Amino acid sequence: MFLKLFKYDFKASARFGVPILIAVAAAALIGAVNTGITVSNVGKESAFEAVTNAPFGELLIFLGMGGLMLVSAALAVAAAVMTVLLLVQYYRSTAADEAYLTFTLPVTPAQILWSKLLNTLVWSAFCGIALFLAGAAILGTGITAAGIAEDFINTFGKMFAFLHSTIHQSGLTVLFVCILGAASVVSSYLMMFMAITFGAVIARKHKALAAVAMIFLINFIMSGITSVMQIILLGDFTLKLAFDEGAANVNLFLLSCTILHAAFAAVYFLVTRYMLERKLNLD
Repeated sequence: MFLKLFKYDFKASARFGVPILIAVAAAALIGAVNTGITVSNVGKESAFEAVTNAPFGELLIFLGMGGLMLVSAALAVAAAVMTVLLLVQYYRSTAADEAYLTFTLPVTPAQILWSKLLNTLVWSAFCGIALFLAGAAILGTGITAAGIAEDFINTFGKMFAFLHSTIHQSGLTVLFVCILGAASVVSSYLMMFMAITFGAVIARKHKALAAVAMIFLINFIMSGITSVMQIILLGDFTLKLAFDEGAANVNLFLLSCTILHAAFAAVYFLVTRYMLERKLNLD
């Protein structure tokens, strides 16, 4: 039944997720065309002078750079909208009208929470990949239009060789960085789920407003608690000190931070599950 629930959540998210991904692709296409035209016109000094001396030349350059800024803003907005809509979907299915249907299914609150979390992570990953590809397309078009593709490839090859050598020497560190990033993302989403659920529990009316307020309030509180606990547990063991003292200490620092995020994630999950089981009022 869990897989059926996840499938339902995934399809529900696809209603807004797919259009957002299409919008990202469209923005990438517009950005690539805009970048190609702009860079091809100002990529060389003579071409730049010709453009600026032409009628409305400076305006054309301004529009080209402004268009790139608008595309960048659109991509950032797409990421924000995806996150907001995923959280809205969680709110609707656990605290609003859809909650009546959700809690009549033959699944436990823990399974409901796992399904929401997995669905949120999957669509966030889709959005992240789409944004990365969009940025690569825009950057690649600009590089090609400027005629520096060969130089860029050579430079990128040197960077890749350096990264490969670094990873080969410190593969464990790279692994810890990836695990820490994943733990941080999971912890952040679970914290927001907990905040939304808590807002729905304490508010008889205006549950959505209370949920939003709780997200900001709990995020502020937990950021402070996390900082204090890092100071208490790690003391003066900062990341700079870790790098100064060698890879082993870097790994220890990253592992400590990962454990801290994982512990908070577990607390968020258990508290949210408890509220879904015992405290949620759907009246």
